[in-house]
Amino acid sequence: MAYKFSFDLTGLSRSFFREMARVSDQRDLHRKLGAIAEHVITAFNIPEATGLPLSDAVTLINDMIDIYARNLAQQENFRRSSKRALVLPHCSRKYMDHRCQAEFDPKLSTYSCRHCSQDCMVNKAVRIGEQEGYDVYVLPGGSCIPKLLANRPYNGVVGVACPNEIQMGIRQYGNVVPYQAVPLLRNGCANTEFNMDTLREVLVSGRRPADSS
Repeated sequence: MAYKFSFDLTGLSRSFFREMARVSDQRDLHRKLGAIAEHVITAFNIPEATGLPLSDAVTLINDMIDIYARNLAQQENFRRSSKRALVLPHCSRKYMDHRCQAEFDPKLSTYSCRHCSQDCMVNKAVRIGEQEGYDVYVLPGGSCIPKLLANRPYNGVVGVACPNEIQMGIRQYGNVVPYQAVPLLRNGCANTEFNMDTLREVLVSGRRPADSS
């Protein structure tokens, strides 16, 4: 189920994300997740920085810390994968109308980026993914993933999506295919945003030893 609130974490400093990575690496994380989330929310004054009510901030930060932790747990299995897909959200396109020249494939329910706008997040992410050897798909929603996986035999997936959609995907596919996830920093139906450096780090860190030589 989608969040009933909008969020924008794009104004937070890099130290916020370093702290998220640090706390996600703690032992017995799930036993003390609430206390850790409270620490992050207080340290970075999330309600004031984002305008989120405290209850919504707790939900969001809990989900994000959990995603960071699950990425760490999945990392070794993911590195051993050989055929990988990068799944991007279509709502991060610069344009959501006829100005976007992406072509839609109804068979896989995915857009193919035609690189029409150099400053489009999806265009940049597609180029990075393809350079790293990923098949890249731009999906209208998480419900398209079953069709994609049914038609293509991937054994590793990187997904960029809203934190709550990532959590739903983990519950459905977390035990089926190794994955890494990059949560959106701003949600909504258009102009959503993720951190390009984080995506690049995830893609590069997933290289197998032979790929890095």
